[in-house]
Amino acid sequence: MRKILLGCMLFASAALSAGAWTADFEAAKKLSKEKNLPMMLDFTGSDWCGWCKLMDRKVFAEKAWDDWAKTNVVCVTVDFPENRSKVTRKVQKQNQALLARFGVEGFPTFVLLAPGGEREIGRTGCPGRDVTPSMFIDAVRKTLGTPPSAAK
Repeated sequence: MRKILLGCMLFASAALSAGAWTADFEAAKKLSKEKNLPMMLDFTGSDWCGWCKLMDRKVFAEKAWDDWAKTNVVCVTVDFPENRSKVTRKVQKQNQALLARFGVEGFPTFVLLAPGGEREIGRTGCPGRDVTPSMFIDAVRKTLGTPPSAAK
């Protein structure tokens, strides 16, 4: 499901909404600022990273994540697939710049940015093999400095 959304967002960034996944960092920054929502960058190797695939399957494909993300974060996929044809050259260049800017060394890494995308708030990784949407939401909320109970 996330991959379908990502593909749609690549061609229709004007339709970008909070909680929807995009690969367009600049469009996400704009929306984040307009909605006063933090950004979550998902540094991933979508077609080769086992932990990334686990997060896609157990968290990002679930309704509980979608429901929470719609009103709490602007999500950006920063993908480094083995099959480079999955990402446009423009996005590849953008992703390399983001990788260098944030010094990410392993996948998945989730970087949380203040609204507008200029300041890093913190980062988190996959909470473990038995991760659930609520576990990951709690990890994101903790990184953002908001109480986990509000995620319910």
